[in-house]
Amino acid sequence: EVHEAPLLDADSCAADSSLSADCLHWKECEVDFASELGSGEFAIVRRGVHVPTGRACAVKCIRLANGCGACEEREVRLHGSLEHSNVCQVLGSFAGEAALYVALELCDGGDLYGFLQENLGIKVNIDETRRISCGLLSALAYLHRQRVVHRDIKPANIMLQCVGGQRGRIVKLADFGKAMVCPRGGSLSGHGTFPYMPPEQLSLIHISEP
Repeated sequence: EVHEAPLLDADSCAADSSLSADCLHWKECEVDFASELGSGEFAIVRRGVHVPTGRACAVKCIRLANGCGACEEREVRLHGSLEHSNVCQVLGSFAGEAALYVALELCDGGDLYGFLQENLGIKVNIDETRRISCGLLSALAYLHRQRVVHRDIKPANIMLQCVGGQRGRIVKLADFGKAMVCPRGGSLSGHGTFPYMPPEQLSLIHISEP
């Protein structure tokens, strides 16, 4: 069953990049950090536990560019406004001296890139393929109804949450660092990771409102 929030006010979300008070309701002292789950060019993700609730989570530590953090705050605000069963949920966030910490729901199945590497040369079950494909398409359809363009769809940004062991993986789209709200009647310039960029992005054609 797909669950999604009512349509967000995309215009106000695009215009106001500041973090609302409720988006920073966690405190650093409330989180116990554990092992590293992964890292990228601008962020490190570590396993964590929210002590007051005992909930396990994945904490994304985003290094602030030039100590400013406006772009990073916009990412958290936009991601936090989304609610869909195939979009990785933002649980809370807090600011540090040189980083912004975002707590996300823990996806214990890793990412799609790792899944494909583990199954290299092995035919993936058709039901599994259908489940992953439908979950991703459902997330994208929801984003486009919000006029949100992710701009960095790739296997490493598609998380898998296991339900009932290894069977029944649920897709969770993550990493909204390059996502933007497309203005009504407007367009966005191309962004993404080179091997996964569609032709219109590679040719620098602007992306119209979905």
